[in-house]
Amino acid sequence: MLECFLPKAEGLYNSAIFSSVIMPIVVIVSSNSRSAGIMQALAFSSLIIYTVAMAFFIEDSRPKTGLGNVKVKPKISEIILTIMVFTVAFIILKNLWLPITIALITFSTIYGYRGKSKLKEARELEEPLPVFVRDIADYRATGKSIYQAIVLSLKEKEYNERFKKEVMVVVNKLSLNSTDLRTDTGIWLFDYVFDCLDLIQKSGGGSTGILIELANMIEDIILEKEKVRRETALASYLTYIAPVLFTLVSASMLALLETIALGTSSGISIFPVNTFQVERDWLYLMIVANTFSNTYITGLLKEGSYENMYLTSITLAIALACILQMDNMVHILKTTVFGAR
Repeated sequence: MLECFLPKAEGLYNSAIFSSVIMPIVVIVSSNSRSAGIMQALAFSSLIIYTVAMAFFIEDSRPKTGLGNVKVKPKISEIILTIMVFTVAFIILKNLWLPITIALITFSTIYGYRGKSKLKEARELEEPLPVFVRDIADYRATGKSIYQAIVLSLKEKEYNERFKKEVMVVVNKLSLNSTDLRTDTGIWLFDYVFDCLDLIQKSGGGSTGILIELANMIEDIILEKEKVRRETALASYLTYIAPVLFTLVSASMLALLETIALGTSSGISIFPVNTFQVERDWLYLMIVANTFSNTYITGLLKEGSYENMYLTSITLAIALACILQMDNMVHILKTTVFGAR
């Protein structure tokens, strides 16, 4: 399954670079055409379509395991705070791209903190599972029941605190003479293992071989997920680079057009008179939208989830820093590369 997914991931790397190079050229060239509004709408719509299409593409390409974890949903308070931040920034700054950027960074930070914590929790619950099941198999080989093996494993073996906390919930149920081993953590792999243990116990206790097979299967799933994260790490680096690349291309185009405009004799121009007077807010908004798109796609590619939006706040901050330095970069390029005075 993984071998089919990774080559397709390489196409994502190429498309991310392609959008970061071609998109600013399209935006700048179309900004002063007679159909500027239509061209801008098409450029923005194409970015949305691209993002949605890549999301479906990645979801279809990823190896399928279980039903997936329960996702962290945005809170109403987070949405309200984001809207308030946008409104205040819009009233103060009197433009569109900067309030949108500030609002997205705000939402990505507060929601991303919860999402990152949930993904960390999922790993803490998943990683000890193969060892835990093998420990149960060892106790089962000595004649212990599944119930007894769980209690002894928790008491005598070493696991991380988050894992022990959830297993303790099961142990506490057993201490109350419950026969139900099932859990409801929202982490499908953890819940699946305890569903299997519950079924094995209720069907007669199972053999050591069955438990070892279960441990091997869970380990294969965890290793495959880790391999996907490792092999797609390049996408994260491209996400950091993309806003810088977008800004450099935009600054180069602006510097070139302004240099040509300065050197053109009166009344004669191979470019429209207002070509160098680019609608900066629109260009900046496209840099922000492109950055958000690349980061969203990268999260889906690497984690199979959109929850870790901490990365989005970082990349948007990079994009914001680049945009704020746009005029300086244009000036430097005009004087050093194009020789304008």
